[in-house]
Amino acid sequence: HVGEFYADDGNSAAARVEPYQVSTLRAGGTFHLGAVTLEPYVGVGNLFDEDYFQNVRLNQGFSRYFEPAPPRNFYGGVTVRVGPGA
Repeated sequence: HVGEFYADDGNSAAARVEPYQVSTLRAGGTFHLGAVTLEPYVGVGNLFDEDYFQNVRLNQGFSRYFEPAPPRNFYGGVTVRVGPGA
């Protein structure tokens, strides 16, 4: 959760950032195959497809305060460990 704030020292209406909440969901597991350990995972970023600013540059010229965040996105991967203690 990020509360309301302003991107300039004058607290101008054009530089007001609305409050927002962003959620991420991630799931995975661990599998042992002899000396190899696999840890696959999948996730969803910005689970509820919230419109928000990923980066806010304070006191920028020409009112270029905001950089939008990506919409809902999906990702996945796997970690592989080989050897003793894997």
